This record gives sequence, structure tokens and C-alpha cells, in this order.
Amino acid sequence: MKVTSTMKDESVMWECVASPHGWLGHHFHFSLDENEGKTRVRFSHEGWTEEDDLYAICTFSWGRFMESLRQYCQAGKGEPFGN
Repeated sequence: MKVTSTMKDESVMWECVASPHGWLGHHFHFSLDENEGKTRVRFSHEGWTEEDDLYAICTFSWGRFMESLRQYCQAGKGEPFGN
């Protein structure tokens, strides 16, 4: 991944520059905003040409990673794959 943009306390964007997953040229965006006194993380993975099995697998996996991040931020311990 290559970091293409950062805004302190607001967002970071990556571009995939090498990938065994077919993500070459895809963009990944993490943004933060305030929601009811809490910090919300929004994530997007852009660059898909079709919604195939790989898209479905990645969508599910990103959801798991984001849930692990939420757990880590709130409780100090996440639950990554394999646990």
C-alpha cells in the first residue's frame, strides 16, 4: 500500500501498488468524524469492477477487521481472524 493522502485527525487514503488479491489500483479510505460525542470510523474500498466472490469475501473480511478495531479502541483488545 502507498499512503496517498492524510489529514491529521480526519482521514488517511491508501492506494494498492502491489497485490496478490487483484487490488492493484484500488483505493482504501479511512475517515474519522464525531457522532454523538464519540469518534466514528468510516471505511471504503474503491476500485471494484464487479461484485463477484472476491468482492463478497473482502467485504466480509473488512467488516471483521473494523469490528476488531472497534473492540481494540473500546476495550484494549481486538478479536482478529483466527481467534
